[in-house]
Amino acid sequence: MLFLRKVLFYIFLLLYVVICPLAILYAFGFILTPGQEESVVKTGLIYVSSAPSGAAIYLDAKDTTQKTPATLQQILPGKHTVLLTMKDYKPWVYSADVKANEPTVVDNILLIPYQWPISPLTDDAFSDLIPIPGNPYFLLKKGDFLKDYSVYNWKNGTLQPLIEEDSLYQGAKVLSYTTVENSSPILFRLKTKGAKPLFLLIDPSADKAVIEDITSLLSADPGRITWDPKDATQLFTLKGGNCNLVDVKNMAVYPKYLQGIRGLGLYQKQIYILKDDNRLFRMNFDKGGKEELLDDPDLGSSIFGDKGKLLILPMTKRIIMFITEDGELLSNHLPYVFVREGVLGTEFYPDDEYLLIWAKDRIGSLDFSVEEAEDVTFEKGPRLMWRYTGGKNINQCFWAYDGSSILFKDNEGVSLLERKAFKKSYLTQIVKVKPHSSAYYSEDSGALYYLDPSSGGRLYSVQILPQGRALIVTEQKDKKDPEEKQEKQEKQVKRK
Repeated sequence: MLFLRKVLFYIFLLLYVVICPLAILYAFGFILTPGQEESVVKTGLIYVSSAPSGAAIYLDAKDTTQKTPATLQQILPGKHTVLLTMKDYKPWVYSADVKANEPTVVDNILLIPYQWPISPLTDDAFSDLIPIPGNPYFLLKKGDFLKDYSVYNWKNGTLQPLIEEDSLYQGAKVLSYTTVENSSPILFRLKTKGAKPLFLLIDPSADKAVIEDITSLLSADPGRITWDPKDATQLFTLKGGNCNLVDVKNMAVYPKYLQGIRGLGLYQKQIYILKDDNRLFRMNFDKGGKEELLDDPDLGSSIFGDKGKLLILPMTKRIIMFITEDGELLSNHLPYVFVREGVLGTEFYPDDEYLLIWAKDRIGSLDFSVEEAEDVTFEKGPRLMWRYTGGKNINQCFWAYDGSSILFKDNEGVSLLERKAFKKSYLTQIVKVKPHSSAYYSEDSGALYYLDPSSGGRLYSVQILPQGRALIVTEQKDKKDPEEKQEKQEKQVKRK
């Protein structure tokens, strides 16, 4: 009996000596790799999330029994294949490069359904859809006159005429219109019986549209017109190197408010101007607080040259973009010139400091969040990556799902492109739209709105984000304080 007790004691002691260190190593992220060359290896982990959540996770063809969102732990360093599967959705595959003691993040994966959920929204057909980004509504038009325009509120699903039936402007023909992102009013330039065009500033955000006639404040051809999203009572017009300030509230005009300028931009109630001598300034609307952002005319000349007028697009206080009349894309960040010609539009995603760029045949992105500036002979600046180069006539692009995907309209088709791509771009065609019409995507509703060609132009929606996911995205965005986020972006310039 004593001998048996001794045997059991030594067996348990041996197990303790062997298993206890292995358990401690495992707890600290180490595992013992079997084989001819046994060794203790530091492991990594993989975090996986998707929309919709609940997708089964396979690692190297083995079921992990976990569902998204989940963290896979104790993963050996090296390449691993992650597979996500879910009923009614296409499988998603990614080759993850796991590093020791580092998390590999595979998040915001938008699973593609075998059949997109599409819904008709109107009985009437329309000729075009006019987006007003940053607002819970857009315009729909049937003809060329103001009476042919309607407002569709995608938040409550209502459709109503832009102006009332007894309005004096019912018979006015629309010559052009101007919108500003995140601003509710629309500036219409109309043709009436008079010789001079009529200018109406219409705000459709209320139940009854607010209409202001500002014809007396503008010339027949005022040039480019813009205003700050937070203050539509002060308009700036740019023509021939002169900028006029139009005070809508007081019905006053300040001609040649700024002179000798090549470019104009507005951001957070400040004016950005590029002078004829290629110096760049920033100032308040009242010309106070003037800052010289570029005081070297020679450097300015090498960047801007004689490219004519420029559109200034301040993304944040530290990121300023410029687009020339030929579509050349410039920036205040090295290497200053990013695209030589053909840029049609940009859209900034502030959370990641990513800039979406599109031309007729391609879509690219600039990452301003990581810039090399220490211990390098030549600073590289943001890297331009072309995500898609097979376009025919790309004319609209939208960020989707927290900036992880890109929706774009090419000719009459709308497709989805994975931005993060994880070294492989997933391109999915979604719907066809009516020729010569625009589409609109709302991150808040998670839906794409478009005119369906098979029904003659009725308004339809296709749900891009799963129901409920769009609400979460909106709530997260609403909780962020814009000024706090701006301050964080200005301070958080990562350096390698």
